[in-house]
Amino acid sequence: DREGFSRAVAAAMPPAWRADTENVLALLGRVGGRWVRGQLLLGASVFLATAIGLTILTLLGFSEFGQFTLVLALIAGVLEWVPIIGPIVAAIPAILIGLAISPVAALAAAGLYTVIQQLENHILVPKVMGDAVDLHPAVMIVALVAGGALFGIGGVILAAPTVAAGRDLYRYGFHRFGGQ
Repeated sequence: DREGFSRAVAAAMPPAWRADTENVLALLGRVGGRWVRGQLLLGASVFLATAIGLTILTLLGFSEFGQFTLVLALIAGVLEWVPIIGPIVAAIPAILIGLAISPVAALAAAGLYTVIQQLENHILVPKVMGDAVDLHPAVMIVALVAGGALFGIGGVILAAPTVAAGRDLYRYGFHRFGGQ
């Protein structure tokens, strides 16, 4: 109920502030919504790539992966939301299943997850998240490092939307107080 929340917050403000309050809340909602949609797209992409990769491993003779393909892909897609450690944690069950089959299967699973993450991190994330929050990849990297250094894993997760929201708030304030 974003509209109801925005109206309630704006109504609690002095009349002179209401228009700005509504504009700022709309701006924050837009940035947050675009970031969430970007994260969902990345999670779905990792889910699909993992499902396809595990299906290929199943066809190559590691049939035990076939029983767990959807569960492992779902874990990988969901843990995509947790930067850095999420993909590592998502790979552990697949590697353990691979170890139950053979050392070669475990290496194949580790290789699959590594390839998926490298492709995702170097191709998909800069494009999807850069478009979602409209930030240059270099700014994204600096934001991730600073967010992680200052606030840990939560800072890494919220770095992109926080920087994008800060940029948009600055632009709004600049135009608002500049008479535009």
